[in-house]
Amino acid sequence: MQILKFEFLKIFKNKSFIGAWVVLLMSIMAIIFIGFFHSQLMNDKHSSISGRSAVERNLEFAEKYKGELTDKKVKTIITDYLDIYQEKVKEKKQIFDYFQWTVVDTFTPVTEQDIYMEMIDSVRAKKTYTIDNVKILSMHDVGYKTKKFPIYIGNFMTWTDLLQVSANAFIPIALFVILFCSILFANDTSKNLVPLLLSTRFGRTKMIRSKIIVGTVLTIGTFLVAQLIILTVFGCFYGFSGWDTSVQANLDWRIVDFPLEWNMLQTYIFGICFHLIGLLFVSGFTMLVSSLCSSPFSTLAISLGLFFVPQALKQLLVTGLPNKILYLFPINTFEIDKVLLWMSRDNMFFFHSFIANISLIAMVMLGMKFGSDLLVYLRMKKLSLA
Repeated sequence: MQILKFEFLKIFKNKSFIGAWVVLLMSIMAIIFIGFFHSQLMNDKHSSISGRSAVERNLEFAEKYKGELTDKKVKTIITDYLDIYQEKVKEKKQIFDYFQWTVVDTFTPVTEQDIYMEMIDSVRAKKTYTIDNVKILSMHDVGYKTKKFPIYIGNFMTWTDLLQVSANAFIPIALFVILFCSILFANDTSKNLVPLLLSTRFGRTKMIRSKIIVGTVLTIGTFLVAQLIILTVFGCFYGFSGWDTSVQANLDWRIVDFPLEWNMLQTYIFGICFHLIGLLFVSGFTMLVSSLCSSPFSTLAISLGLFFVPQALKQLLVTGLPNKILYLFPINTFEIDKVLLWMSRDNMFFFHSFIANISLIAMVMLGMKFGSDLLVYLRMKKLSLA
């Protein structure tokens, strides 16, 4: 226990760790500020209301139409919105109603019919524009091919922002994890302390295990702290209304044929777990590189390359087995809405099942994490025997 405490204190007292922690917190706050307070819902440039007033207005409409999504409900939402929009035009009010706009944008053929210009022309001609003038697409037309379970619509807008902010925070958290994991072994190597440390009573066993535990615990702790900050701000300013909205009814994402009966809360929990598995993978390979390199700088450079290169390769290798393998790297799967879309598509990945595809990715990442830890332990122990 004393050795574990000693390793934690070494990291906490490291100036690079302290500086990177401050930068990480600033990055998280910037992502929160942009993702929540400058989102389209909160601060649309074409709307005369913004901030909390805009959120409350949209939440009011979302709660009004909350329930099972049917063709009848879609018609009701569009019918009511035609009256609201024409009233705004008459009173020359510029208010962006995000909820209704997404419904209209989804369930009308926007490329064939511009109902907004038609409504404006009707108001100018002192006529009433009604639902009879609108061509409404059915749920089947939009893509809801088979309804094996009821789909519930509600406040999906704020949860879209939450998932997007969480995804954006993944990159700076991963960079922070790479930085402190780079220090764990390579820092001692650069100072020629490895032979001395490994020659001590517990150097060959407990010290090596302690470093691996420190890297893993700090990875988990950093991620949970960052997500707690994000979730706290989200709850304070948005609230948790809409948690039971079906993921298929998130009209921002348009994954209408997603095969599982998930709501936005379940999707968020899945995203948190998936991101954490990705970060554990990152910590594993970084500690392995750290054990192989002679300086923290070289470890950092190599680890950053290994982290970002798969993203560039995905742009070059767009088909075939190499492309599918690249989805096993967290840099290519940190956006949860795209993961839901890609992994539920036929021929997009290895299997025709979302559960099978996600299980494969998770098992590979966790396998690489534990495999890397084992290689680190065996290598460092071998050094102590040399």
